[in-house]
Amino acid sequence: HPVNVLLVLGLLVVAQLFFSALTTLLLFRPFQGLRIMGVASIIAGLFRRGEDIADAPDLFGWHTARHGPASRFAKWQLLYWYQGAAVVFNLAALAMAFALVTFTDLAFGWSTTLNVGADQIRSLVETASVPWAGLVPDAVPNAALIERSQFFRLEGAPVPGAPEALTGWWPFLLAAIVVYGMTPRLVLLVVAKVRLVAATKALLLEDPRVTALLDRMSAPTLALSATETEPGRPAEETAEIAPTPGLSGAVHAVVWAGALQAADVAHAAGARLGIGVALTYDAGGARTLEEDRNTIDAIATDNPQSVVLFARAWEPPLLELLDFLKMLRARLGAGVSIVVVPVAEESSRVDDVHARTWRHAIAQLGDPHAYVEVGSE
Repeated sequence: HPVNVLLVLGLLVVAQLFFSALTTLLLFRPFQGLRIMGVASIIAGLFRRGEDIADAPDLFGWHTARHGPASRFAKWQLLYWYQGAAVVFNLAALAMAFALVTFTDLAFGWSTTLNVGADQIRSLVETASVPWAGLVPDAVPNAALIERSQFFRLEGAPVPGAPEALTGWWPFLLAAIVVYGMTPRLVLLVVAKVRLVAATKALLLEDPRVTALLDRMSAPTLALSATETEPGRPAEETAEIAPTPGLSGAVHAVVWAGALQAADVAHAAGARLGIGVALTYDAGGARTLEEDRNTIDAIATDNPQSVVLFARAWEPPLLELLDFLKMLRARLGAGVSIVVVPVAEESSRVDDVHARTWRHAIAQLGDPHAYVEVGSE
């Protein structure tokens, strides 16, 4: 039985064109569109099951985010991997095709149950061969080859014509795989690589954890003070290093839903974060939406450099709080850090479950300058 040209085109050319076109369309949509294909979720499940990589970063979990630098990075990273695998697949298909053509005596033909004649196949072949017809004319099957290479799957039916005359299809098939299979994948691979580099830089600059690090690094200079004076060598004086604030400039505090008493805010800010608070505001809880908006306006009027919001750690971050943070960001602009501090009961340490819950919720905001700081006792 000869190799069915239409089957090869369907598997290695038409299918790849479809997926390449689908990927291109999804590039203009939010990243959750790629989850329609389910590939990221499948790979994520396999990734998490591996015992040897249980401690690896949960990169595939980032694709569930709707926006933000982590979501963009995951989008282009996964796309880069997809297209890289597709390019390798096409290279393997071309290598295998060259090996089979060189070391075996393949015969090609075309067969279909549809009512399609040789003239229609010829029109299809000539249209598909336009990109390489001028460069490789031998890769364009002529009318005689098309007509005599049609065969039917009848038991014992001989292949029409001499078998050696049916080898002329292979240049056309290889050219079709290169042009319509591998070339779109290469273009998408290059685009994904360029965008991945940009997304990596954005991830390093806009990730909330980097913002937290920069806030700590921008703290004032360490204050040194001697505990006692000794005669003789002043260089050997014992020095006590004062706590270094984690935030610089004017820091305003917001107590959400009575998470702290007003008298405890300064102590909590100093003990947990090593900072001083200039002003304190109340929000959430029994307060109305209008009152919260007035609080946001008052905070924005005072022009703080950082805002620390204290909330109950054991209460899940509800949409009311997330909406408050969105409105606060809209009024303050992108240059002000918003630090959410979960407060445990009786000033105990915030457990890991509550900390992860709050970090996940705040990360869904897609705000690179809002992060969770658990602090220390």
